[in-house]
Amino acid sequence: MLREAAAAGFYEPPRSGPAERWGRFPKLQIRTIAELLQGKKLEYPHGAGTFRKAERQTKDQQVPLLDNELF
Repeated sequence: MLREAAAAGFYEPPRSGPAERWGRFPKLQIRTIAELLQGKKLEYPHGAGTFRKAERQTKDQQVPLLDNELF
């Protein structure tokens, strides 16, 4: 199982700004309950901006979630 996790490769955050110092992180990490209880953490870039922030919209710009004609 550990061999398969290692074969998944590494994630490398984009190289912009402070991301240059983050390095590489295993894409798949296996931790036992004992390791987690001992405080062993997953390796990942804290605050790496792995998600893009959505553009803010006013209520007039938002798409309705439900079609009022159905009810």
